[in-house]
Amino acid sequence: MISNHRIEILDYKRLKHIRNYYDELSGCYLKLYGFETMRNYLSYLDIFIEKGKRKIKNILDLGCGIGIGIFYLKNIGRQVVAIDISEKSINLIKFLQKFPEIEFIVCIIEMLPFKDNVFDEVISISSLDVDNINLIKQLQEICRISKSKIYIKLPSQVLQLDFYVDKSEFQNVGEFLIKVMQSRKCEFLSR
Repeated sequence: MISNHRIEILDYKRLKHIRNYYDELSGCYLKLYGFETMRNYLSYLDIFIEKGKRKIKNILDLGCGIGIGIFYLKNIGRQVVAIDISEKSINLIKFLQKFPEIEFIVCIIEMLPFKDNVFDEVISISSLDVDNINLIKQLQEICRISKSKIYIKLPSQVLQLDFYVDKSEFQNVGEFLIKVMQSRKCEFLSR
């Protein structure tokens, strides 16, 4: 199970590198990844609507970037909280999109500043650090803060997978992701 994995030390050097990368990318993110990101949020909404859901109490958007998906999420959630590792991206959202009803927080997925079982929906679209040991901690945190549903879409350049599962099923998905990423590393190293 995910909870059996003990990760006491985070790879802070990698986290700093990721933060710097997204800070630099924030100004041109829309041009580079806007269409793909928009398509990913629409895929989530299709699943959401297909399940016959109505407006839900609260949603957490992990790795919101410059806020491309915020417009869609605010229409299905009474409360939307969006986090990102990049302070520049969060500042850009606040400046350009003017969403006073949405709470934006600069933080990392490995150390989410929320109580347990808080969010009805937790969404991660291309925001997990799948090539790193921090993935285990990210999955633990997602499971900890989720009350019921979790949607994960992996970055397309890594693996074409997405999951929309109940929290009770997420342990299995997390274990599956860890195994897939470990086997991908083994394949890569053996080349």
